[in-house]
Amino acid sequence: MNYKEMDFTPTDMIAPFLNVIAYIISPILFIWAVNTLFDCGIPITFKTWLAGFVLIMLLKFHLKTSGDFSDNIYEDYDDDDDEDGYDDDDDNDDRDIEERKAKLKAKLMAYQEHKDKKNPPSDES
Repeated sequence: MNYKEMDFTPTDMIAPFLNVIAYIISPILFIWAVNTLFDCGIPITFKTWLAGFVLIMLLKFHLKTSGDFSDNIYEDYDDDDDEDGYDDDDDNDDRDIEERKAKLKAKLMAYQEHKDKKNPPSDES
């Protein structure tokens, strides 16, 4: 396989720098927002900056991990592909996608049926 050399643009070099700046400034903005909204009088010190940083990271972690079952589309994916990690059979890819959709639909139907057990549909048709 031939690999191209990575071409770095100025954007690729500036983006990590801006991310670091955002991580440094976001706790200060968080403390300012809390002080403005709730009139708490929290001083902006290193200790409160660190507490704000930890709080933001905890919220980010918990919000990222609190997803529903649709986040796990590939949970039943098996690694029986070729050694290079790609499956050469395109027909199986379409079939695998349809199987995954069917599994997700079955999970959704089971969830909806569970809700309907409290009020079963009437047979007055």
